[in-house]
Amino acid sequence: PGAQTNITQIRWWQPSRNGKYNEDWAIDQIYIGGNSHGAVMLQDDPSQPLTTTWLEHPGAKVEQFCGSESVTLHFKDKETERYASTADVMVGDCALLQFELALGCGVAKGKNQECFDVTLEFSLDMGKTWNLLKPACLPTLNGCGSYHAGSIFSSDAYIGWHRVTVPIPKSAWSTQTRFRIYQAPGFSIDQTWAVQHLHVGCACPNGCSGHGRCLENECVCDEHWNGTDCSSAEVTLPSLLVEDFLGKYNENNWEKVVGGTVAQPCRPVAVGDALHFKGPCTRLLQTKLLDLRPAMLIQSSEMRVFF
Repeated sequence: PGAQTNITQIRWWQPSRNGKYNEDWAIDQIYIGGNSHGAVMLQDDPSQPLTTTWLEHPGAKVEQFCGSESVTLHFKDKETERYASTADVMVGDCALLQFELALGCGVAKGKNQECFDVTLEFSLDMGKTWNLLKPACLPTLNGCGSYHAGSIFSSDAYIGWHRVTVPIPKSAWSTQTRFRIYQAPGFSIDQTWAVQHLHVGCACPNGCSGHGRCLENECVCDEHWNGTDCSSAEVTLPSLLVEDFLGKYNENNWEKVVGGTVAQPCRPVAVGDALHFKGPCTRLLQTKLLDLRPAMLIQSSEMRVFF
């Protein structure tokens, strides 16, 4: 309490009795501030990351990346740590977190290149301890509710810019929650990634329905979407999808095909070729947007091979 005045100075001091020192020392990543209640909203400026939004980002350069219109936090240097940590913010039952993430930039992975992950975490004690914001709920787990992936992002599934929007779970609610996007130690210098356009708050209408970026209290809708919450499509979405994987897959059907290739299976699945998933990192098949209001079922032929 004695340091909480309007004329306070802070110093780090190494005393010496005779002007000689037996040990050198260094200091980095200093932050002085904070209060018992965090900000009501965190919002990046559209043109650049803000120091009031991001407290720490060791290993990052503030520069453009992967065709971004504005500068980003670009992690590319050979540092011992890589993470972007936000300021403290008040979050409750209406809050969501949104940012844009690029793990690499449109370059296909070679055989000798390894995938890497970044995680989205939260802290309730001003960064002393961290927990995964959203643990995975898988079919093998009991009692965790509806199935979903965790807040772990893999480089083969997030090449190029992707918007991430996460409703903040109750475990992270507090008056001073801090978030970070974190890459664990052991990374190589070629595992480059970037983040931009952070938003944490309650005022964005319906989270922009997955089709827009939160900016203060409004939505900036993606192309071909409109409305206050970006929920109205300007184009007619297909209501039917048919795919036989003969020779190749129809790119008009799929938003993401990760870890799978069209090939002749070791045993018949249906007729001819099939989409064979054998990649070492992410295995994911995701359709493009569909209008399924008149649909009645989803049907597929599958085969699993155990080793």
